[in-house]
Amino acid sequence: MPNTVGNTIWFIVRAIDQTQRPFSLIQKRIKKMNKDVKNVMFRLAGDTNIGMDRMRGALSRANLAITRTGEIISTVTGKAVPYNAAVNRLRYTHQRFHMELLSVMFAGMMLHHTMTNLLKPALQLTGVFDIWSNILALLFLPTAIMITDVVLKILDRVANLTDEQRNLLGTTVLMLAVAGYGIWLFGQLGLAITGVRQTMMLFGSASKLARLSVMGLSLTSWKLWAILVFVGLVIKRVMDKLGISIWDVVDAFAGFIAGIVSVVVPVLRWL
Repeated sequence: MPNTVGNTIWFIVRAIDQTQRPFSLIQKRIKKMNKDVKNVMFRLAGDTNIGMDRMRGALSRANLAITRTGEIISTVTGKAVPYNAAVNRLRYTHQRFHMELLSVMFAGMMLHHTMTNLLKPALQLTGVFDIWSNILALLFLPTAIMITDVVLKILDRVANLTDEQRNLLGTTVLMLAVAGYGIWLFGQLGLAITGVRQTMMLFGSASKLARLSVMGLSLTSWKLWAILVFVGLVIKRVMDKLGISIWDVVDAFAGFIAGIVSVVVPVLRWL
């Protein structure tokens, strides 16, 4: 019985020893693999550092050369440009749009309009406007005569236009008038919302309004709204000079749409 127990224990110990040997070999291989990986990483890091050092050295030498010569070669003109002048040009090129100058312009326009209205009754009473008009007429009379010849030629061309061509030109003008008024109103709305948001931010209560956007366009884009208002005002002023009101534009646009519908509906019914 003791011999049987001893033999059993001996077999168990031997089996455990034989089982542990492969694991020890695997552990040795893993340690060797980790060591090889570390060596490779260290070599790569060393090569990378050497490359970065060489790159920094090349940039330093180039900067030193530019500083010494004080000149760079313009890619546009091919001429030598002073280094400081080139840097200043680059800075001014990327300088932001000064919105405060636009505010000063509007303030000056308002002041001019107010003061002119105050002086207008007295100037009309003394006939200053009539005298000034006569002065300008006498001054620019030769130029006006020269322009008159050109205008008469244009009049002959216009008189020879067909009704279809005149209708096309009139429809185009009316469509541009509608677009101008739409852009003007859209820009005015954007400026109003942006102004309210900026004013409320002064009191610290515009966190939600500050994140608003219209059609994916941020309300903080002052340049966008300024351009829209300017384009709308230009088209509106041109239409006013032509004697076209907004209601004439709307009526003409409605008539244009009605004409298209009257043509398309019979065609669809025929199909």
